[in-house]
Amino acid sequence: MVKQHCDLCSNEISVWVNPYNYLGMDLCSKCYDKLHYANQDEQKQLEIINSLKNENSNQSTVDSACKKLQEKVNVIMEQKEIETEKEKQINLSKESFLHLKKFMVTSSVIVNHIITETLGMVNGECVIGSGALSASFASWANVFGTVTDKGTQKFIIARNEAEKIMLEKASSLEANAIVDVRYTFIEYSDAIQGILVSGTAVKLKPCN
Repeated sequence: MVKQHCDLCSNEISVWVNPYNYLGMDLCSKCYDKLHYANQDEQKQLEIINSLKNENSNQSTVDSACKKLQEKVNVIMEQKEIETEKEKQINLSKESFLHLKKFMVTSSVIVNHIITETLGMVNGECVIGSGALSASFASWANVFGTVTDKGTQKFIIARNEAEKIMLEKASSLEANAIVDVRYTFIEYSDAIQGILVSGTAVKLKPCN
């Protein structure tokens, strides 16, 4: 019978045992177990192969396996770089959004800052339906002159959503502030209301 050897460590494999095939290499059980254990980590597999190979290894087969793993590693690294860049952009967008929120004012000026460029009007609108139950609560609240929590919560949600839409529009213009902000309540029917928020997107800088 022809003797079998592990392509990686070059140790002899029993003729009564079929070698394990992994990445095109015929491996003994020890080499296979070590590589299979790190199955989800291509970089770790490369390190294992480099630590196990020797001068008697099947060099062409081992090199081919390393090439396949390196290609996978390169793809993973590229994906990580793309994800990192996306995360940076998201963080920058969040910072820009929070900055805009901070400099969203009802006045035409911002203390200790000067407007360097006016970018145009921006607005956001959100429509809400009160629903039969909320409308009923609102009617009773109107009779007794009280405040309904449900109605207040819906109004706050609608206002925040309208502001978010306006802020996104201002951010797309690369504005860093919104001045002359105005809120308008719109009643489409007894059960459907809306809120419109508008302002002027500008670029400003601190006064020297």
